[in-house]
Amino acid sequence: MIEERCRNNHVRTPATTYVAPNGKRHCRLCSGKMAAGELGLGQSRKGRPSEVFDELQLARLRYLVRCMGCGAVPRDTGRKREHQNQHGETTSLPIVVTDHAPGCPVDAQAPARGRPKHDRRADTTTPCVACGAPCRAAVGRTKKYCSEVCKSKVLRARRAQRVSA
Repeated sequence: MIEERCRNNHVRTPATTYVAPNGKRHCRLCSGKMAAGELGLGQSRKGRPSEVFDELQLARLRYLVRCMGCGAVPRDTGRKREHQNQHGETTSLPIVVTDHAPGCPVDAQAPARGRPKHDRRADTTTPCVACGAPCRAAVGRTKKYCSEVCKSKVLRARRAQRVSA
């Protein structure tokens, strides 16, 4: 019996072949749509293969992505986190942090992950100049208008007064 194969010489089986509603057959190995556990020996997934780096290679790679402000190099914390990719596979990845020098300008721009969130209860509330509705603003700031509509009304009224005067 002759085995059917795709154009890349993969054996066609029910597990490796997808039949589209129009009847056309597609090889799941060629398209990279097979789960990693379903792949046999000698078969690889489409895309970039995963690489395993030794400590010296990791140190060189981390040096390449050092902080542009203070020169701090990322380091491994020894902890791991679980990550799920688009194929549904779960991978354990290391947690890497960068210890910036005090006053580093890049660290000040870093995302606020883990930092306390803005407390909206501390917002200041002032009445709108046009309609009197409450205007909420961040601490230390004031707002004159509750919306752009109110602001436009006030500006139009001022222009009309200048023209008539």
